[in-house]
Amino acid sequence: MRRMLEKLYDMEIWPEDPYSEEGRRRYDRALEHMRKLIKHPFIKEVSKARPLRVLELCGGTGIGGVALAKALSEEGIEVDLLITDLREKALEVAKKWALEVLGREVRTRVLDARRAYEIGEMFNIVLIYGLSMAHFSPWEFTFILASSGELLQDGGIFIVDQVDIRLGILMRIGYKALVVERATEDGVVISLHAGYDVIKGTAKRLYLNLFSGERVMTDICYWGLAEIATLMWLFFKSIDFIRMEDERYFILGREPRRRITVKELEESMPPRLRIG
Repeated sequence: MRRMLEKLYDMEIWPEDPYSEEGRRRYDRALEHMRKLIKHPFIKEVSKARPLRVLELCGGTGIGGVALAKALSEEGIEVDLLITDLREKALEVAKKWALEVLGREVRTRVLDARRAYEIGEMFNIVLIYGLSMAHFSPWEFTFILASSGELLQDGGIFIVDQVDIRLGILMRIGYKALVVERATEDGVVISLHAGYDVIKGTAKRLYLNLFSGERVMTDICYWGLAEIATLMWLFFKSIDFIRMEDERYFILGREPRRRITVKELEESMPPRLRIG
């Protein structure tokens, strides 16, 4: 999965470099989102912890995690932030960006979000920001939820940033077999439908740079908010939503149930779906 993600993000389909104009706009928007997020009662309650320990999964260049830490610091809340991702190159950017924005270093770690339990630390908040859920099937998301439940304090919060893809894309636009993902003087990247896995619930798409010939095949899950929230409800006692813009929401889960463990999931996972 690591090599696939590196190749996919190297195609620069999604702006993630906070030093670029597009990336900076994305950070500024993230900061607006986080200032709204920290007003929620769940966050106000958990923010009494000092320092507030935050784990960002699928953090990439750290735009979401740094924005959350910045918003909290504006309220005088000390944050211990750990940003994780499978891509080491992205984490190097995250470390530099965090130092410039927050005025101090943050920790980073190369990590598969599906195996977050390997961290072996406890946190007050686990965050997934930047619409990363498309990379995970429902089966894989259960591992993330179980892992997060083992890493969160009793009153801890799990937060997912997501749009309702079923509504925003499938119902309003319609599924496209061919999509122009990026078109600039430097390159044209398209994606092509290449199959659907009914067991995993994911579509296969081939991303192709027409200039360089670089290509990567990946699985995409077209999530609706309802199924994400329902799965979270099985792992957390309280669920709530914050609407940020259009179909984009924060989904919050508070207080892990810890009824289903990572070990149980690993032992009972159908063989063809086991995580390598």
